[in-house]
Amino acid sequence: MGARLSYIAYGFFSASLMGCAAAVQAELQHLDDMPPFEGGRVLSDCEFSPDVQREMQGWEYRCVVVSQAEAGNRIEAYFQILREREWTQGGTAGSAVWVLIPMGGDCAQIYGIVASDYPRGSTTTPTSEIVLDLILERRVRCGEERELL
Repeated sequence: MGARLSYIAYGFFSASLMGCAAAVQAELQHLDDMPPFEGGRVLSDCEFSPDVQREMQGWEYRCVVVSQAEAGNRIEAYFQILREREWTQGGTAGSAVWVLIPMGGDCAQIYGIVASDYPRGSTTTPTSEIVLDLILERRVRCGEERELL
């Protein structure tokens, strides 16, 4: 009898968590909901390589080209807008930074900005422009999983 009761309680608890996760999934932000990035020009197709296109499955993205000279100020102004929404910086890796969009409890949706030389793949010639990939994951991460990026 006790084992059956535990199983029923576990089943109820699991269903409750799944319902909560489903509700959170329904509240996902979309790239069109994000604050607009001021300045630069939008790349219609982001000019991703086939390998990067495969990696970007599960993410929404928009790419903006800005001059090297104005990039720092534009990025800082953009992060100020994100801080005003009470989104927190989740971490950095190389030329990428991501913020956590709170989704309730210890769950968050990941929104990132990745900077690279423009045109893409220019490794030997210094460029005067960079491309900013604004990327938004189409799922929610909870607990320690938020820090795995």
